[in-house]
Amino acid sequence: MAASSSSGSGFTYRPAPLAPLPPQLDPAYYDSSPEKRRAEAERLAIRARLKRQYLLQLSDPRRTQPIEDIAVTQWTYAKANALPHFRVNPKTSFLGAVFGIAPLAFWWYVFKTERVSRNMQSQRATGYLLVLVDSCGHLVEKEMHSADIWRHMKTSPTTFTAIISKHF
Repeated sequence: MAASSSSGSGFTYRPAPLAPLPPQLDPAYYDSSPEKRRAEAERLAIRARLKRQYLLQLSDPRRTQPIEDIAVTQWTYAKANALPHFRVNPKTSFLGAVFGIAPLAFWWYVFKTERVSRNMQSQRATGYLLVLVDSCGHLVEKEMHSADIWRHMKTSPTTFTAIISKHF
C-alpha cells in the first residue's frame, strides 16, 4: 500500500484502518513481472493479427464465399445444442425453482390474499347492528350479517325490534 501525494495539494492518501485497499489502487496490481508483460504483449499481437485478417477478408471486393467466423459458429452450435449438453446440478435446480416455481407461488399468494381481503371487506359491508329484546325485556345489541339476520329471526325466541345502522 503506497501513499502518494496528489498533485498540488500536498494531500497524502492513507487507506481507512478497517477498509482494505482496492486491488485497482494497489501498485502490485499494475507492476507485473516481465513474463506477464511479455505474455500480454503476445496476446495483444495475436488479437491484432486476427482482427486485421478478418477486416481484410471483410473488405475484399473479390470475395465469393461468406467469411467463416469461428466464434459465431461456436456460439450458433452451443445455442442449437444446449439441451443435449445440459446437466442437472444444484445450481440449475435452484435457478429452476427461483425462476419457475417462485413466481407462481408469489402470484398465488398475492391473488389469494387479495381475494381474502376483498371477502372480508364485503362481509364488513353487509354487517348490521341489531337491537333485540330478549325474553326478560332487556335490550341486546348484536352485529350480524344479512344472511344471519333471517336465520336468527327464524330460530330465536327474541323479538326483532329494529335495525339501527349498516356498517360500511
